[in-house]
Formats: sequence, structure tokens, C-alpha cells
Amino acid sequence: MREKGFDSLGIDISKNAIRKAIAMHPLSNFEVGDYNNFDTYHRFNPDIIIMAELTWYILDSLDQYLLDLKKYAMSRSKPTFLIHLLATYKQGTQKYGLEKFTNHEEILEYFGLSYLESGFIATQREDDKESQGTFFVGEIKS
Repeated sequence: MREKGFDSLGIDISKNAIRKAIAMHPLSNFEVGDYNNFDTYHRFNPDIIIMAELTWYILDSLDQYLLDLKKYAMSRSKPTFLIHLLATYKQGTQKYGLEKFTNHEEILEYFGLSYLESGFIATQREDDKESQGTFFVGEIKS
């Protein structure tokens, strides 16, 4: 994204992951932190937030995160977008998060954004060809 002229900030709770990211992309910006530290969001002021394979890890706090994300978007004068990537699993395989969503359509309903695009990404898992990668690009509105 930096090579396309975007300012970007990669955030991860793992110091090791940040060290690896810096080694791979030394001209990009990274910092150790929590996904839900909205002080960082306000300081960096991103137009686009990317959640890449994070959602299953934060299910217990996802509802609050989405509320806080909407508050953040409302505090800005420019639109705020969320790019969301998440693998879903073949029916009967998924053991957690069943009360929230289990497939692409349920993910879209759960997040309830104004979607620009959504769909599927082919997975390369030889051991699980029925699972799918899902994505959406949505504008966060109140």
C-alpha cells in the first residue's frame, strides 16, 4: 500500500510479528498494539481499516469493537471503510462463533455496513477444500 502512495500503519499485539513485518517492509510503519486501541486510530486517523483473519480471535469483544468503530467513523469528517477478510469453514466443522455467523451472508448481516463489494477468495488448503475465504469492503456508518 505504501508503494501505491498510501500512508499505512500495521498493528499487531505480537512483538515478534512486528519485527518480522519491519524486516520484510522496512519503509512501512508498524507498531505493537491492540486492535481496539482507539487512541491509535485517532492519532493515525485511517480512512481504511483492514481486518485480515482477525475476527475469529476477537469474537468475545467483536460487538464492542464494532460499536467503537462506528463511534470512530462518526467522529471523522471523511468516510471510513472496513476491508474484512475471514475464512469460513464447511458446515459442521466450525465449533465457535456459531451464534454470530457461519458463512459469508451471515457475516454481511452481522457487520451491517454499507457494502461496496463482497465475495469469496479461493483457498489453497489441500486438507479443507470446502472452506472459503470471504471478503467485504464496507463503509462504516452510524
